[in-house]
Amino acid sequence: MSRAPPFRPTILPAELHACDDAEAATARAQQAQVAAEDRTRKVLEAARMTTWEWTGHGQCRVEGTALPAGSTGTPMDAEAFLAHVHPDDRLRVRDAVQEALVAPHPYEIEFRLQSDDGLRWYQARGDSFLDPTGVARTTGVLVDVTALKDATLAHQRLTEELERQVAERTEALATANRELEAFAWSVSHDLRAPLRAIDGFSALLEEDAGAGLDATARGYLGRIRAAAHRMGELIDDLLMLSRVTRSDLVTSEIDLTRLAEDVVAELRAKPGAGDRAVEVTIQRGMHAPGDARLVRIVMENLLANAWKFTRARAQAHVTVEQDADGTVRVLDDGVGFDVGQKHRLFVPFQRLHGPEPYEGSGIGLAIVQRIVLRHAGQVGAESRPGGGAMFWFRLGNV
Repeated sequence: MSRAPPFRPTILPAELHACDDAEAATARAQQAQVAAEDRTRKVLEAARMTTWEWTGHGQCRVEGTALPAGSTGTPMDAEAFLAHVHPDDRLRVRDAVQEALVAPHPYEIEFRLQSDDGLRWYQARGDSFLDPTGVARTTGVLVDVTALKDATLAHQRLTEELERQVAERTEALATANRELEAFAWSVSHDLRAPLRAIDGFSALLEEDAGAGLDATARGYLGRIRAAAHRMGELIDDLLMLSRVTRSDLVTSEIDLTRLAEDVVAELRAKPGAGDRAVEVTIQRGMHAPGDARLVRIVMENLLANAWKFTRARAQAHVTVEQDADGTVRVLDDGVGFDVGQKHRLFVPFQRLHGPEPYEGSGIGLAIVQRIVLRHAGQVGAESRPGGGAMFWFRLGNV
């Protein structure tokens, strides 16, 4: 009996060609995957980003620059990865990953890693899921945030330093205020007593022995008493200057029209005022928010100056008005001043006119400025010699 020859499948040329195509396609796909992985690796390195993947079996795979060379690209035990994490951060990283694996959810955490560049800060962002085999996995990226962290820490240190300096200066200011209060008490008590004695004994001497004194001696006594009075006024103004910078503000809506009218009425009631012809125009309906007691001091000083420096006028004119933006103006047609010297106006003891014939301590406008600044406002003046003056102020929101 003859034996049948073994079966040998016939491979047609077309089938051989198809096999070659499949192998070539596989090779091209593998090359494309390698190229894609290489591009991804380069992008991650350029961006200083790293990918990581954890599994519920305690395995970890890291791709990028976060870990030292030789520790990336291959699976490693999770504990081996954690060995690169700063000891103070390990428990936090382990807990965050375990929570994500047990109950899949997005997560974000910052920690420090030891890399080839030393210890650096990374921000990990990722999500977790179950793969087709039912194994829990979490994957995400590590972003190098060292520069941002350093800047944040530097800003925090700067903030703490500024807070320390503010606290020190606040305490220094409180100390200075306490010393100022002590000085004010000393001025009001210790200096007033000698002045009262000088003035009182001078008055007694003038009264008891005035008839026996010649005109020169009586003139000396008059000058002594006048100097004592000026010193008393100077003390009053210094005390006022110290008080307006320390007193608490009690704000309300102020009727500036009525306030100006009250101040003008007081000026007209002073001795000798009846001999003056002063026409005062006060705008109706003027209002501003502020401390009524302090704003009255502002109005008293500005109107008193207008009253004083129009003394040489046979018919003087003073106007108080307010603009729509709240700016209040006090205008007069008095002697005015050199506008080139207006920077001296609000400096204590700086006088643009001599004490004769215009009395004063040179502190009034300094008080005005202090009060306006305490109201977060602005104050200024314009004038020309012989052409009158215009003082203005605008109170801020306090």
